[in-house]
Amino acid sequence: MDDVTQFVFRLIMVVYIAVGLGILFSPEYYRKAFQRMFENRGITYFGGIIALVVGFGVITHHNVWEGWPLLVTLFGWLAFLKGTAVLVVPEHFMKVSTRLVKNDHFYGYGVMAIVFGFVFGYFGYFGYFI
Repeated sequence: MDDVTQFVFRLIMVVYIAVGLGILFSPEYYRKAFQRMFENRGITYFGGIIALVVGFGVITHHNVWEGWPLLVTLFGWLAFLKGTAVLVVPEHFMKVSTRLVKNDHFYGYGVMAIVFGFVFGYFGYFGYFI
């Protein structure tokens, strides 16, 4: 596994675990923060730009379609598609995102983020054994 793959795995790990723990320890804070973020057109636009740039960077510099590094490529494509969707159909994206934050499974999103964080961390630190 090359250095770029390990770096991206580790970077995703840190973000997912931090956000997941934040959701678990301060669910109402995160629920309100996400809700306000999706209601603010400027922040949504800026988030779309960031997702598009990150996704484009990953798929441009890490286009691997085999083995576990495939997860990094898929993450890049998902970020790229999310950024594109936010910029092309922002009203729809804001409406769907607001609904997701308001549902009863919000606490589960924190658990999912932590699990994904540990999976990405495993491959970031031990993936070269695979």
